[in-house]
Amino acid sequence: AVENNVYMWHGSEGVTFDSNQSPSVTISVASYPAAICVESQDENGCTSVSYCDTIPQTPPISILGNNVLCLQNMGFEWLCQEFQIESPSSGSNYVWSLSDNTMAELNPVSNGIEVRPFGIQGDVDLIVQEFRNGELVNEGRETLQIRVRPQSGNLAIYGPNDWKSLCPYEPNVQYSIPRQGNFIWSVPEDAQITSGQGTNSITITFGREGGDIFAREQNGEGCFAYTALHTWVGTHSDNCGSLKSFTIEDFDSQPNEIQLESNAEELNVAIYPVPVANVLNIVANANIENVIIYTSLGSEVKTVAKQNQIDVSTLLSGDYFVRIVTDKGVVTKSIIVVK
Repeated sequence: AVENNVYMWHGSEGVTFDSNQSPSVTISVASYPAAICVESQDENGCTSVSYCDTIPQTPPISILGNNVLCLQNMGFEWLCQEFQIESPSSGSNYVWSLSDNTMAELNPVSNGIEVRPFGIQGDVDLIVQEFRNGELVNEGRETLQIRVRPQSGNLAIYGPNDWKSLCPYEPNVQYSIPRQGNFIWSVPEDAQITSGQGTNSITITFGREGGDIFAREQNGEGCFAYTALHTWVGTHSDNCGSLKSFTIEDFDSQPNEIQLESNAEELNVAIYPVPVANVLNIVANANIENVIIYTSLGSEVKTVAKQNQIDVSTLLSGDYFVRIVTDKGVVTKSIIVVK
């Protein structure tokens, strides 16, 4: 500043000055970017200094925190979500508010604010304003989505779940949940999900051991079910080398039938209905001793003794082979299970 000089300040639209003839001024800016200029005139009215500058756009305040608040149900519950400012400025004062106070309430915490929804599903804006020396200098806004978690407490995981259900390293084992949806699965450490992650049905290739299988439902709004579905399966080594892997060469010219043993020539067996959803009926001119059902890849999924009505309602949809052991011989037929 030069003594006795007069300073003339002016700016772009929305810029105001507390004084327009002092060497130091305080400005208020309504919108960014903003331009300011100053001219210095001596006592003779001659301009000695002319300078202009631009105040750039100030980025809005960034709010940190998960903007999806997941309620267990539409009612009161002590769900609180904490939010913070990404880079708070020293010397600034921050004021938090909501666009709709009927949706939630705010509680100050040491590093930010805590939001507790009232159990009303919808969207509400969380707003933070920055003040410096009593002047509003910046603000930030985040839309909070208040949603309900999926309700999966009445569901179950279907698939092998006995302590001797599987052979070590058994491939292509199916597990399913009887509802379409987005499910995130976790399996034992030495097992691998080969298909279906994110759906209600997966295929697993197991390792040496079995273990826990979990599935947690997630809706399209990012909320997970409060608890995960769970089952457990074990492995064993009994008769694990005897499972048959069926190939196309096993089929003969008769639909739905494979003759596996030569002594089955005088044996007549019929099955119905095909496709089947609940109960498979077997009619034979012999006494039925055992019925074993295999997947199309040869994994045993069900065994019953001395029955001609077989419940297949727990099996997944797909192709299966039914091995029927009688006192006159053995025959294997193919079936399709539908849901």
